[in-house]
Amino acid sequence: MKKVTSVLLTILFLFSILLVGCNAKESSLSKNNENSQSKDEEGKLNTSFSGEEITFLIPNGPGGANDLSVRGLIPEMESELGAEIIPKNQPASKGIVAAVDVSRSKPNGQTLYFNSQTLILLSLQEKSIDLSKIQPLAQVVEDTSAISVPKDSPYNTLEELVEAAKKNPGKLKIATNGKGALWDFSAKTFAKEAGIELQYIPYSSGGSEMSKAVAAGEVDISANSPSEVKPLVDAGKIKVLAVQSDERHSLLPDVPTTTEAGVESVFPVWRGVFTVKETDEVVLDQLEQSIKQSWERKKFKEFLDNKGMNGKFRGHKEFTEFFNNQVEMYKELVE
Repeated sequence: MKKVTSVLLTILFLFSILLVGCNAKESSLSKNNENSQSKDEEGKLNTSFSGEEITFLIPNGPGGANDLSVRGLIPEMESELGAEIIPKNQPASKGIVAAVDVSRSKPNGQTLYFNSQTLILLSLQEKSIDLSKIQPLAQVVEDTSAISVPKDSPYNTLEELVEAAKKNPGKLKIATNGKGALWDFSAKTFAKEAGIELQYIPYSSGGSEMSKAVAAGEVDISANSPSEVKPLVDAGKIKVLAVQSDERHSLLPDVPTTTEAGVESVFPVWRGVFTVKETDEVVLDQLEQSIKQSWERKKFKEFLDNKGMNGKFRGHKEFTEFFNNQVEMYKELVE
């Protein structure tokens, strides 16, 4: 009997050692499998990007709203990821080159891309842009359009501008960033709702170049981001007649909305970060969290306020659903 008891005790002892070992192994695996949500003692994300380089493609020239947004995000993202993020302006071919480049990049999270619904509009014209190969990552900004004219323009209100355009169909020139691009769509939405005909003059580098064209008198009108317009307003070179939004813009509080000015033309603009499809979900989570934490930081909020941009965050799952709905909507509008 004593021998049997001894054997049983030995078995129980060995079994308890086995259980302890299994629990320790599970605990170790759990720690090793922690993703972007985990942080080090300084509160920074533990990611696989530490010491790596990330290229951030910008489909416009320096100084535009996309460029400003990216450069506002980068410092905090670098701090969160421990990576060096290199902004790369690629305005060639209306930004088509940048979109193609991100769609053909390696799915390792080291190539990012920033754009608005311009990406969708370009894809409807250019077969080289395959949206099925581009992954929405995070929305960070919701913007609008400011309708501006040269400082010495005879038009001081939107009503005066519309009246002159109706008397001279097709005579007034309005800057765009290329046929079918974002600000082209904004301009045509305004013209349609106002019942006027305009000449559309393309400036492929984007809104900053468009505003400079207005200031130089190359065109009569421009419709682009308030953040792109404001520096030239402050310099006394252009004036803004209205903003295409439901509410007045914080950067231009004295400027009426198009609705207030007598034209029912609202044009919301979203901006966000993308990468290539087939990127691992863990990597997407890591990047999303770094963008979100950058977006939430006081420094970035102040940056948005200073640039006159309204912040709006959507994570990659919500942004993907929103983006897909936008694709269908614009397909219907263009057709």
